[in-house]
Amino acid sequence: MNEKGVKWLNKTTDALVTVLKQEFPDKPIYEDEIPKDKLEEVGYQYNHIVYETGNIQRAQPDSKGLNQEVIVTYYSENKDNLDGVMITLISILEGTHYYKLSEAFKGITQKAETEDFVDAVEVRLTRQIKYDQY
Repeated sequence: MNEKGVKWLNKTTDALVTVLKQEFPDKPIYEDEIPKDKLEEVGYQYNHIVYETGNIQRAQPDSKGLNQEVIVTYYSENKDNLDGVMITLISILEGTHYYKLSEAFKGITQKAETEDFVDAVEVRLTRQIKYDQY
C-alpha cells in the first residue's frame, strides 16, 4: 500500500471534518450519505452535512501529480442565508490549504421517502494527492 498517499488522504480528510465541526458544531457530518437509520432517528429532518470523495485524475496530462474531486453538501431546513453558507464553506475549506474551489451551487433537493424539499448548498473542490510512485 502506498503509505504516503494514504497518510495524505487521511490528513486532508481530517482537516475537512475538523473545520466543518468547528464552523457548524450543531450539524452532524457524514461521509458519502446519511444512514437511513439516522434519518429515521431524526424524523427525516435534514440539518446535516455530507462529504464525498470522487474520482482521481492527473493534475496535468503529462504530470505525476494527482487531483481528487471532493463534494461537500450542506442540507438545512428553514435556512435563509444560503449565499452566506456557501461563502463560509468555501472560505473554511480553502483555508485548510488542501482544497481549491471548482464550483458551488445552491438549490433544493427532495427529502428521502417524502414529497418535501430541503435547501442544499453543494461545494465541489479538488485536492492534490501526494504519493510515492513505485
